[in-house]
Amino acid sequence: MIILDNVSKYYPTRFGRNYVLRDVNITLPRDRNIGILGANGAGKSTLLRTLSAFQPKLNGQTRVMGKEIGLYTDKELATIIG
Repeated sequence: MIILDNVSKYYPTRFGRNYVLRDVNITLPRDRNIGILGANGAGKSTLLRTLSAFQPKLNGQTRVMGKEIGLYTDKELATIIG
């Protein structure tokens, strides 16, 4: 199971911050196929990169199988995601 709890991600711009993800709360059950739909620039790729720890989140928690994603080694995380 994957749980996102108040996860946010923004990119700095010359006018301030452009939030791509803001306070996202999702619970994804194990052994299910999930689709992500949205317009261009809606944050789909950012969400996937954050879920796989390729891109750091700014706040909140991302737990995979009950453990914060940052506590996994690269090898453990690759095995789980794969």
